[in-house]
Amino acid sequence: MSEVIDVEAKAESVLDYLRRRVGDDLRVIAYYDLETERFDSAFVRDDIRLEYGPEGLREFAREVVDLAGAPRQTPDDFPLGDNLADIGWYEDGVAVLVSPWENRGIIFSMEPDAAALAELGEIISSVDARLS
Repeated sequence: MSEVIDVEAKAESVLDYLRRRVGDDLRVIAYYDLETERFDSAFVRDDIRLEYGPEGLREFAREVVDLAGAPRQTPDDFPLGDNLADIGWYEDGVAVLVSPWENRGIIFSMEPDAAALAELGEIISSVDARLS
């Protein structure tokens, strides 16, 4: 029997952390479950919510997951270890997908000039720890 993972609760923990670390540069935190085709938001900054609307945000989450090729397995003998995140750096934002489970994960995005990006490695490791 597979482990039951409450991705929504995990997203809330990530939200608290990212609000402190990223502040106003945080754009979106979404979570997904490919088994149930669920794509929901834990946080959307007001200007982003107005720009995209609810269906646009779900489509954004689906596209990030598709672009990252999730679900994806890292070979056990891969020399760099496990892949902790996939990052898309775009003109208007940076999207990060953290997926420690086969079919579930968290997506967060921030402004491309966010001061927190200088500390992205530490942020990804901390998000991964909160999801584990």
